[in-house]
Amino acid sequence: MTSYNVKETLNSNPDFLPVEEKRNQNISVLIKDMTLKIRKN
Repeated sequence: MTSYNVKETLNSNPDFLPVEEKRNQNISVLIKDMTLKIRKN
């Protein structure tokens, strides 16, 4: 839920963060999602 909100915020505010920051944010979100999925299994 939180990661989805982060993505939505970035998408609705393209100039909110520099491109590099966006990329890092997305990577950390992906890692969090993967970690959660692994823990569920």
